[in-house]
Amino acid sequence: MSARIDTATLDAELLKEFFVGCEEHLSEAENAFIDLEKHPQDMGLINDIFRHFHSVKGDAAALGFDAVRILAHELETILDKLREHTLSVAPTLLDLLLEGLSLLRAQVKAIQDNANLPDTSGIIVRLKTYSPEEEETYTGTEEKEGMYNVSTAELTLAESGAALLNEEKTYTVFRTGKLWCALDVTQSNEIIAPPHITRVPNVEKFIEGVINLRGSIVPIIHLGRRLGIDADLGADAKILLLIIDEMRLGLLVSEVAGVRTWTKSRVLKPESVSFDLKKTFVTGVVTEMSRIVLLLNVLEIIRRNGNLKQQNKQGAL
Repeated sequence: MSARIDTATLDAELLKEFFVGCEEHLSEAENAFIDLEKHPQDMGLINDIFRHFHSVKGDAAALGFDAVRILAHELETILDKLREHTLSVAPTLLDLLLEGLSLLRAQVKAIQDNANLPDTSGIIVRLKTYSPEEEETYTGTEEKEGMYNVSTAELTLAESGAALLNEEKTYTVFRTGKLWCALDVTQSNEIIAPPHITRVPNVEKFIEGVINLRGSIVPIIHLGRRLGIDADLGADAKILLLIIDEMRLGLLVSEVAGVRTWTKSRVLKPESVSFDLKKTFVTGVVTEMSRIVLLLNVLEIIRRNGNLKQQNKQGAL
């Protein structure tokens, strides 16, 4: 268990200034990360984030909070490499920096509450060992003959000591209405722009219809309706093609953002909830760039009134 920091001998006014200052710096850094995701070449944003981490490091050092100082220093070092162009802004690196920011905030909160500090040894190793070779080479969904094949996207995952500390999994991230969701990338090997969808009578409302995909008839589920939310489709609408339990079908969504790799530690699972997670189709939650992403249980989403194998025998519809 991590130790606590005794602040009884420190000046109360200095402590108050430290806590307020840290919250301001970390909130501003988080906002800058949101903009950086949209504008990865903006050196002004990178410099701003560097300045915020540098300020937290200096304030922590002045009060003798070594754990905060060390983590802030490692985050600052990564930002310095971005300023020197020895690293580039990639999804993997952004996720790592945001995880570090979250732990930095947790450290400050623990000091304020006189609680045990969170263990940051794992992320310290991952920050120290991060290198350009670990950056994802994925730069967007690649169009080919009108289709998008996620399974062929080139992803270079970290092969360092960090891999031993955290199990990683890659997800396809997409939006349905205003809700951001993700599926295990192995469950969707192809993404297409919606072709003509033929309506089918006497089926559930969430079944949009069927499409003819290279000679195969594939049922299409309107994900928004399946989840019970308003999800208007626009020009960016896509169909995620799935093969589950030997059944082929598609999920109609508002937009596909691409792929992300998250460590197991990033996935939050409520220890106790007042609702049935199974009925919500959610297996976990990830926060990224102040965005909440729901990890979906595709087996529950496609399940109708019976087990999947029985449905498969009777046909998708």
